[in-house]
Amino acid sequence: MRFFYLVFCLGFYTAVTATNINTNRILTVSDSILVSKVGEHLKEYFEISDTGTHYKYLISNKRIGTEQFLDKKRITKNVLEIWILYHFNYTKIEGVKSGIWIKLDGNLQLLEEPNLNSVPDFLINNNPVTFISKKAAKEMALKVFTHKGYEVTEPKLEYLKKNEKYVYTVANKTSQANNQKITEMEIVELDVFTGKLLNRYDSYNGLIER
Repeated sequence: MRFFYLVFCLGFYTAVTATNINTNRILTVSDSILVSKVGEHLKEYFEISDTGTHYKYLISNKRIGTEQFLDKKRITKNVLEIWILYHFNYTKIEGVKSGIWIKLDGNLQLLEEPNLNSVPDFLINNNPVTFISKKAAKEMALKVFTHKGYEVTEPKLEYLKKNEKYVYTVANKTSQANNQKITEMEIVELDVFTGKLLNRYDSYNGLIER
């Protein structure tokens, strides 16, 4: 009887400790994975999101709950997945920013490869910038506008999540109402590497359609 009791206690202890995951350990593993993907030289441009980072756990009867954990020392529930969100902001190039997910299982193993499309290859490889300049982007935008306008905005570099690519967005102001509250615009999106026209549409008041 004593033998079975010891086996039961050992099994219970193993089950409990298996669901006790130290938060610092999670972050150490996550940071290590991130650095292995983007390089140590880019680590300073990533910051963990307090609000986005969370974990999923089994409640009962196949019901799944979610909870934030960065303000806790450890996770003690039946962990299924741990999602760590990193805000990426490469401050040397205005507009190069996004969010990167590192997704782990309950054993802190990577569930899937992180999507790094928002981190330009030239940054990961520590090479010179290969984006065309804003000046070149503006010159190319002037060639593809179809309306006569009275003012062209400076190109804006941004990452389009749905297309998973960076573009230069340039607006051509074509008309303005008498009350000066409504401005009609022709918007073009250009490839950041070649300046090729990717999209063109009409808008107003600077609203960008996605």
